[in-house]
Amino acid sequence: MKHILFMSAALLLSGVTMAQPTMGLTQYAPVVGEDYVLFSPLPSTQTYLIDRCGNEVKQWTGSANPGTIAQLLPDGSLLRASNIPNPVFTGGGRGGLLERYDWDGNPLWSYTLSNDSLCQHHDVALLPNGNCS
Repeated sequence: MKHILFMSAALLLSGVTMAQPTMGLTQYAPVVGEDYVLFSPLPSTQTYLIDRCGNEVKQWTGSANPGTIAQLLPDGSLLRASNIPNPVFTGGGRGGLLERYDWDGNPLWSYTLSNDSLCQHHDVALLPNGNCS
């Protein structure tokens, strides 16, 4: 009986420790170069810029959980898609809200692309004239 209780407790506790969020370097591969990594973890309103050693360089806070795209633009601003509810379009990759933030995290603009007939999904590109495609 003690063995069963011990195993049950071990299984429950292992799930708790695996659920802890990780920030920083978990594996180092020197062949990847000197670039930075931009990512928006699920579920979180944060977008992070980290170096290849896992050090946080910058953090932005969006207004909703991320869609599947975030881009650091040449002027240092962040363009990210946010996942907003849409009763027609469901599934992975859905966004629906485009947001742009300056380097200091101040919102520059946002645009909703989500209704009964369309929804931003997976990708976005900033065009030379400032519009999005």
